[in-house]
Amino acid sequence: MLAYSGFKNLHGFDPYIQQETQRRGLTISKKALEQIEGTFDVVMLHHSFEHLADPNAAIEQLVKLLNPDGKLLIRLPVTDGVVWKMEREFWFQLDAPRHLFIPSVKGMKILGTRHGLKLEKVVFDSTGSQFWATEGYKKGLSLNSNPEKHFSKLELDDFEKKAEQLNQLKKGDQAGFYFKRY
Repeated sequence: MLAYSGFKNLHGFDPYIQQETQRRGLTISKKALEQIEGTFDVVMLHHSFEHLADPNAAIEQLVKLLNPDGKLLIRLPVTDGVVWKMEREFWFQLDAPRHLFIPSVKGMKILGTRHGLKLEKVVFDSTGSQFWATEGYKKGLSLNSNPEKHFSKLELDDFEKKAEQLNQLKKGDQAGFYFKRY
């Protein structure tokens, strides 16, 4: 989306891809976080930070990748959500063993501050999946199960409405953290 919006010199990094790829101003390289060189104005991690084994080491490396006044966006599940508090082990965002840690909003703020980042904004962006996937887990279903086979359109629409309400209350199960290097 960034390339199509006119941004240039875009880089993505994934240690698990088979080979480097290039498309319309975007290069995706096979590199782990600690192998990335250079600095950037903006660094984004969309539902990947929770998969890293050492959050402190990871955020330290992310800060090194930022230019002065650089921005960092980290989107991930959070334990502030109503569904986590109500459903505990059935909450689908636990995603064990792939999710190695799931912080609270306060925990992310502390982590950022400890490493020279100012938390400028938190945006809750949960979807209805927090409800239908969690209900599916309670029924023994896989996350890959098609929710339309197990829930009516009315139920799925209701899950989306509830998700939006929880997002507005800052009680959804995932959020984006907008940090600035200072």
